[in-house]
Amino acid sequence: MALEACSGILSSASTAFREASSTTPGWIVFLSFGAGALVSSFLPSMRKTGRRKRGRQWPSEALEEEADEGSDSERSDTEESADGITSAKTIRDFSLVSGPFKMVLCVNMELSMGKGKIAAQCGHATLGAYKRARRLAPRTLQGWEYMGQAKICLKVPDQVELERLRVLVTKAQLISYQVEDAGRTQIAAGSQTVLAIGPAPVQEIDRITGHLKLL
Repeated sequence: MALEACSGILSSASTAFREASSTTPGWIVFLSFGAGALVSSFLPSMRKTGRRKRGRQWPSEALEEEADEGSDSERSDTEESADGITSAKTIRDFSLVSGPFKMVLCVNMELSMGKGKIAAQCGHATLGAYKRARRLAPRTLQGWEYMGQAKICLKVPDQVELERLRVLVTKAQLISYQVEDAGRTQIAAGSQTVLAIGPAPVQEIDRITGHLKLL
């Protein structure tokens, strides 16, 4: 099939060449056909290149998209600041030399949660703080990951002390995440179970939680 198509094209081209030669000087006809052949040979490759360029995402475009996503996330965190969460505009981002880093999980012991319940709530708090740090304090998060992702569980005697810690974290401009239970098991809906503080430099967190005992 391909050979038949090629032979048909060649015969049509030769016929057109003879007809043009009868009325036009030969050198003009030769140049015209040569230019046409060059254009036809380059068009397919140009189309493919155009498709590749349209489909490619350059690094600058990817960074712009990430910046847009980050700005949306910062707006949502700023809205949450009305509930006592540190706003995006006041979060401190520490460099690697500020380490070592850690995250502490402050467990509300007043609720008398079971071991499995505490483990689940600490998991929620860790993930929430990690996501917030990824958006708002990427250098701090990088240092924490580089140094082993230390996580320490601490006992908080009651809700009053947990609220006091939240106020101190907000003033210190550190990453934090408060877990409120959905109320499906063991405790009432809306109960504040675990407060994650960090990741942040150890000395910054110890100023707030240094008096608490290990869980």
